[in-house]
Amino acid sequence: MLKRAGPVGEVSAASFSFADPKEERRQGTDGPASVLRMIALDVVVALLAGALVTLQTGSNARLKEAFGHPLPAVVVSSLIGIVLLVAIIAVTRTPVPSLARATSAPWTAWLGGLLGAVYAVTVVVVARELGAVTLTALVVVGQLVCSVVLDHFGLLGFELHAASAGRLLGCGLLVAGLALIWKF
Repeated sequence: MLKRAGPVGEVSAASFSFADPKEERRQGTDGPASVLRMIALDVVVALLAGALVTLQTGSNARLKEAFGHPLPAVVVSSLIGIVLLVAIIAVTRTPVPSLARATSAPWTAWLGGLLGAVYAVTVVVVARELGAVTLTALVVVGQLVCSVVLDHFGLLGFELHAASAGRLLGCGLLVAGLALIWKF
């Protein structure tokens, strides 16, 4: 993202700098090195979260096999997660929103639990048939294509980011990678 660096009215090639779109939330740090460290930390945490999703899928598939059906497996897995989150809320004394605040959320804000349940059951059902790599590749391609659409139209509160040629090429390359994974 280009961010204007000079005072208003001053226009030259030197008056623009490349800026991190999330830099505003990182203000108060000790300069560019600190911003880069925060970005690196964000990237590492996101990569670990991605790995955890794959581990969760394998674990839930095993639970499905032990229970003989996907629904009880997903319910038990979800309950374990809920117990952990409630414990974290209690330990960290995180305030629970009032009923008025919770009900003021747009209806689309409530889709997360429904979509998460559908996702969890779906991946548990198909995990063993597709295998970890193919399933993960399919999920990532689905996430990326959906993300480009959400960004392009600014849906669900995402900022508008046009589906540029670079983004579309990235999606195409990911689909090509999926084809290679599927074939080999």
